[in-house]
Amino acid sequence: MGRYKCVIFDLDGTVADTKKGIINGYKYAAKEMGFKYLKAYDNDIIGPSLYDSFTRFYKFSDDKAKEAVELYRIYYKDKGFLEYDLYDGIKNLIFNLKHNGISIALATTKYKDFAELMLRNSGIYEYFTCVAGSNADGSLSGKKELLEYVMANTKYLPSDCVMVGDRFYDAAGANEVGMDFIRAGYGYGKDEEFDCLKVDYTVVTANDILKIVIN
Repeated sequence: MGRYKCVIFDLDGTVADTKKGIINGYKYAAKEMGFKYLKAYDNDIIGPSLYDSFTRFYKFSDDKAKEAVELYRIYYKDKGFLEYDLYDGIKNLIFNLKHNGISIALATTKYKDFAELMLRNSGIYEYFTCVAGSNADGSLSGKKELLEYVMANTKYLPSDCVMVGDRFYDAAGANEVGMDFIRAGYGYGKDEEFDCLKVDYTVVTANDILKIVIN
C-alpha cells in the first residue's frame, strides 16, 4: 500500500484524449442550431460542464444552452463517445494501482452514462470502485460535488485520496475538499491556469503517477 488509499481520476485530458469527440459534438450542435463553432475555445471547452461552456463561451441563455447540451448528447451517444484514445500508460497504471491494493475512482463533469460507456469500451470499467459523472438534470456538474460524491460512496477521507487531473477545475475541486492534487501535465491545461492553486505534483506521463502513489 502506498501513501494514498484511493486515486480519483478526471477523464477528459487525464485518462483519455477525448478532444475529437467533444469538438465534433459541439460542431453538431452548431450545425443543428445555426450558430458558428468557435475554434478559439477548442481547449477551453474541455473540462467544464457542457452547460457552463455554452453559457460562458457562447453567451447562450439558459434555454438555449440546454438545447445545445441535448443536441451535443445526441451526437456523443451515437459517435462521440468512441472518438478518443487512452493516453499511453493509462491501462498499465490502472492495472498496477489495483494490483497494489489502491482503489480507483472517476470524477468527471462528463455525463455519467457516456463516461461509463467509454470505460467499458476501453476494458477498464471493472477496475473502478466508483464512477462519478454529471446527471441528465445538470446535478453533480462541479468538481467539488463530484469528489464529495466519491468520498461519500467509498467512505474515504480527503487525506486518503489524491485527485489526478489536467485542468484548473480539477485542482480547484481538490483544493476545496482538502485533497492532494496531481496535475496531468500531458493533458489540455496550461501552466498559468494553476498559478493560484495548490498543485502537489506534476507529471509528464501517466507512468509517473504510479511512482507518486506507491511512493
